[in-house]
Amino acid sequence: MHKIGISAVLCLMGVSTLAAGPVTVQATASYNQLLSGSSGWSFSYLTGDPGLFLQSITIDLGPTGGLAFDTAAGGFGSQSFQDISNFNGTNLTTGLTGYTPAGGAALDGGTMVTFNFTNFLPGETFQFNADVDHPNPTLTNCAGKTGLALLACNAGNTLALTGAQVVTANQMQNATVTLVFGGPGFEPASSTSPFGPVTLQSFLSNGPGGHIDTNLTVAPEPASMSMIGGGLLLAVALARRRRTAS
Repeated sequence: MHKIGISAVLCLMGVSTLAAGPVTVQATASYNQLLSGSSGWSFSYLTGDPGLFLQSITIDLGPTGGLAFDTAAGGFGSQSFQDISNFNGTNLTTGLTGYTPAGGAALDGGTMVTFNFTNFLPGETFQFNADVDHPNPTLTNCAGKTGLALLACNAGNTLALTGAQVVTANQMQNATVTLVFGGPGFEPASSTSPFGPVTLQSFLSNGPGGHIDTNLTVAPEPASMSMIGGGLLLAVALARRRRTAS
């Protein structure tokens, strides 16, 4: 009679690819205002099970109380704009299938966007640039002004427009990032974290931008644990049978 080990029994049952227990994942998100006026975003899936994928990322600017994406000319935002772009190849490595604004509306002037992935694995990073602005400011009517008064009026409007265009890390405070993880043998799990204020400690650790750290425990599916348990019982039964036969 051929001897069959426990690992072989689990492999025959297809259990070897399923989760054996809870897995802790670690991920980070960061935001920086770029010199070009756009915003640089970076998301890193640091550690986790190789079979546990980062399936989606949702950014919600709504809790900031006014910020929105400025991704097209002539809409929200008063100066330069930039659509979501500059993936630097991270859209390919993570299997980005696309991004969807909330409610299917246009992203320009919107506050929420979701990115979906098919192959975002531990050790990989997703990056992109896009413009985030404050609402259009109320400008002073400079008509009829001359000389220094006109210069001061124009300068004040320019300052207001620039202020609406620049979004610092502290102004991004309370914007949230939701990460959804899942994979064969795992229960889907998500984590929502807000950007906090930039403190001296966060500045020294992560630089001037906003930063989020995510630690999440993802549990295996109950069916996976049942299969593993059944496989172990079968292996034990076979072992006893061999001992009895001998």
